[in-house]
Amino acid sequence: MVHNCIIIVILCLHHSCGLTSLCGISSLIKKSYHFCCRKMDEIHRQVLQENLTYLQNNLSPENVLDKLFVAGIICPDQLMRLRKENETSTKSCVRELVVYMLPKAGSTAFAKFIEAVQASQHFVSDHLLGDEKQKMQQRLCAGNLYTV
Repeated sequence: MVHNCIIIVILCLHHSCGLTSLCGISSLIKKSYHFCCRKMDEIHRQVLQENLTYLQNNLSPENVLDKLFVAGIICPDQLMRLRKENETSTKSCVRELVVYMLPKAGSTAFAKFIEAVQASQHFVSDHLLGDEKQKMQQRLCAGNLYTV
């Protein structure tokens, strides 16, 4: 059982970070274990997806990337890729982060993203949290309250 989780972690890290070797991966395993083994809540995926255009127009990625890295949400390879992408196109950088990276980063990625955004762009985090609250209420009213 323990071996299966370790293999899943290695595969998750390999997939999400684009690692081609396992060098240095042991230091990432402890940091990333709980992120890879649980999925992001579907409501959080929807909030990110439905607010993509809003985020592309209002989010300054340079203000949140380091915070996401420190929180263990993105790995060094992803951080470098996003910084490079941000130099040429902020909208493309935000799309890469929101559509491809955050949903694969685990169950705590949305909360860590909100924390990172809140520190420098409170209005953006307020917008996302308002949408999340509305979707949670809809789920509750529909009788579909569940945990992932």
